[in-house]
Amino acid sequence: MSLTIEQIEKSREEARRYLEYSTYTLCMILGVDVDSLSSDMNIPVGAEHQQYGSYVCLRNQVVALENL
Repeated sequence: MSLTIEQIEKSREEARRYLEYSTYTLCMILGVDVDSLSSDMNIPVGAEHQQYGSYVCLRNQVVALENL
Protein backbone atom coordinates (compact mmCIF):
# COMPACT_ATOMS: atom_id res chain seq x y z
CA MET A 1 0.00 0.00 0.00
CA SER A 2 1.54 3.31 -1.03
CA LEU A 3 0.78 6.73 0.33
CA THR A 4 -1.41 9.15 -1.54
CA ILE A 5 -0.15 12.57 -2.57
CA GLU A 6 -2.31 14.12 0.15
CA GLN A 7 -0.82 11.87 2.83
CA ILE A 8 2.71 12.69 1.70
CA GLU A 9 2.00 16.43 1.76
CA LYS A 10 0.36 16.18 5.18
CA SER A 11 3.37 14.28 6.52
CA ARG A 12 5.76 16.89 5.14
CA GLU A 13 3.76 19.70 6.70
CA GLU A 14 3.70 17.92 10.09
CA ALA A 15 7.46 17.33 9.88
CA ARG A 16 8.02 20.98 8.94
CA ARG A 17 5.92 22.22 11.87
CA TYR A 18 7.75 19.93 14.31
CA LEU A 19 11.17 20.95 13.01
CA GLU A 20 10.28 24.64 13.11
CA TYR A 21 9.12 24.36 16.72
CA SER A 22 12.09 22.24 17.74
CA THR A 23 14.54 24.56 15.98
CA TYR A 24 12.97 27.64 17.58
CA THR A 25 13.13 26.04 21.03
CA LEU A 26 16.77 25.04 20.60
CA CYS A 27 17.61 28.56 19.42
CA MET A 28 16.04 30.02 22.54
CA ILE A 29 18.01 27.63 24.76
CA LEU A 30 21.31 28.35 22.99
CA GLY A 31 20.69 32.08 22.54
CA VAL A 32 20.88 31.90 18.75
CA ASP A 33 19.00 34.37 16.52
CA VAL A 34 16.45 32.35 14.53
CA ASP A 35 16.72 34.72 11.56
CA SER A 36 20.46 34.10 11.26
CA LEU A 37 20.19 30.32 10.79
CA SER A 38 21.56 28.58 7.72
CA SER A 39 22.78 25.10 6.90
CA ASP A 40 26.38 26.32 6.73
CA MET A 41 26.32 28.06 10.10
CA ASN A 42 29.51 28.03 12.12
CA ILE A 43 29.40 26.31 15.48
CA PRO A 44 30.64 28.92 17.99
CA VAL A 45 32.05 26.42 20.49
CA GLY A 46 34.72 23.75 20.28
CA ALA A 47 34.03 20.03 20.04
CA GLU A 48 34.91 19.60 23.71
CA HIS A 49 32.30 22.14 24.86
CA GLN A 50 29.18 20.74 26.53
CA GLN A 51 26.85 22.53 24.07
CA TYR A 52 28.65 21.32 20.94
CA GLY A 53 26.18 18.48 20.37
CA SER A 54 23.27 20.89 20.66
CA TYR A 55 24.75 23.15 17.98
CA VAL A 56 25.32 20.16 15.70
CA CYS A 57 21.70 19.12 16.27
CA LEU A 58 20.53 22.65 15.46
CA ARG A 59 22.50 22.70 12.22
CA ASN A 60 21.11 19.27 11.26
CA GLN A 61 17.57 20.50 11.90
CA VAL A 62 18.16 23.53 9.68
CA VAL A 63 19.42 21.24 6.91
CA ALA A 64 16.32 19.06 7.26
CA LEU A 65 14.07 22.11 7.13
CA GLU A 66 15.78 23.39 4.02
CA ASN A 67 15.29 19.99 2.39
CA LEU A 68 11.56 19.98 3.11
